[in-house]
Amino acid sequence: WCTRARQPMSPPFRLGLQSKTEGNVCRYPLADDQVDDICAELRSSTCGIRRLKLYSNNLSQQAIRAIAMAMKENRSVTHFQLRRNNIADDTAGFIADMIGGNNYLYLLSLRENAISDSGAVRIADAIKLNCSLNGLSLWGNDIDVIGTTHLVEALRQNKTLRGLRIFGNRIAGTAMKKLAQRAKSLSAGCRVEIAPPKDGRDSFVKL
Repeated sequence: WCTRARQPMSPPFRLGLQSKTEGNVCRYPLADDQVDDICAELRSSTCGIRRLKLYSNNLSQQAIRAIAMAMKENRSVTHFQLRRNNIADDTAGFIADMIGGNNYLYLLSLRENAISDSGAVRIADAIKLNCSLNGLSLWGNDIDVIGTTHLVEALRQNKTLRGLRIFGNRIAGTAMKKLAQRAKSLSAGCRVEIAPPKDGRDSFVKL
């Protein structure tokens, strides 16, 4: 007789991800092993997650890099929120690599992080390569004129974005008005919100 070797059981945290099409981890610091579970599931060929919300998880630089690399390989997640998770210019490059290499994402939120001009420039370059994103939210970061200009100019090459939120950053006054006008001239099909919308309408699903 013979016995078959048992397959190792997935840890409880990953089992929870495997049973859902929507993963929400909000206001909960993620341990290293839990980040590993998320990355393993995102890389799995059987991953069924469609919407992934990571909000205020106190992610380290290494965790952001690992998640971004896993998302670059993922083919199931269409709505991804990485909100209030310590993303600054040094980690924005990982996010840019993800955007440039993943053409399955539909909506991406990077709200309330610490991305400034240099990080925004890298994200803008990645937008030029992406052909799936419909909505991108960067409101509540530290982006000023240079970063906003690059994001707006990226619309010359990107033809899929229909909503780009950049309000709540550092740009203001005359520069804000000029870039808003520039955005309209570049892409009539994309609603660019450099200032908070006055009509209360959303250009895309709330992120």
